[in-house]
Amino acid sequence: MAWAESRHRASPRNSTTPNWDRRAHRLAALAAVTRPSIQRSWAELRPDRPDAHTLFAWGIMARGTRTPLHHDEFEQAFRACAAAARLDPYDPNPWVVRLGLLRQWRRPPTEVFPIWREIVARDPWHREAHLQMYGYLSPRECGSLAQSMDFVDQVRAAAPATAPTAGLPLLALIDRYHTARSQGGVQALTADPLWSGYEATRILETAQAAWPEPGQAIAGIVTPSPGDTTAATPSWPTPPPNSEPTPALEPRTAERNSRAAAGQPQGTDVRHDADR
Repeated sequence: MAWAESRHRASPRNSTTPNWDRRAHRLAALAAVTRPSIQRSWAELRPDRPDAHTLFAWGIMARGTRTPLHHDEFEQAFRACAAAARLDPYDPNPWVVRLGLLRQWRRPPTEVFPIWREIVARDPWHREAHLQMYGYLSPRECGSLAQSMDFVDQVRAAAPATAPTAGLPLLALIDRYHTARSQGGVQALTADPLWSGYEATRILETAQAAWPEPGQAIAGIVTPSPGDTTAATPSWPTPPPNSEPTPALEPRTAERNSRAAAGQPQGTDVRHDADR
């Protein structure tokens, strides 16, 4: 699989390496509690701050999960991500937002996988990125059950037990449970036995044994460090980080794909007030 060939040889986390996953969590929290007008104002007032541009783009991505984005918002978010990536080439979060936007617009793998490679070159176990890719590869979106499960299996086999992606196998199992329940009939009868099977037992035992307790330090996580590519896991190669903007998409085509995925008429001009 294309996504499976993109892991980067990364160095262990040290005291000077930012915790990109924690920063992503904070950006998501800020995007959820601040008004779009504030997010835009911060990006305009502090064009030298990569986090300001990333927050603005993240807010647009978050709103896109509730209301299909107009192509102007999509392009604004992509431009903000490009600005953030230029200001801090080592930060994976602008690329994570790009991945989320491409997922919402149901873009093809030829556009999605290059973004994925840029992310894992910077942070191999970025939680939000893996959740976005899992959703993209699911049968509900642009993949299949086989693709999504193959992705989960590859991550589980390669990631440290306490990596931020540790919950992905459990998430996938819960997803399969709810999917089976929602289908009704014979399929619904297969939902409950999932929890007594070998796979569920292994996942839950691993979580109980390896997941850190509250306040416990997380060990074994690896992230890239400027100038040091000597260590560790895994050994799948990837191109070096690229801070250049992604080529422009075809927004009208992407808009039609998004509306079709949302079950909306092709002629509907859906706008979201990003400045309210």
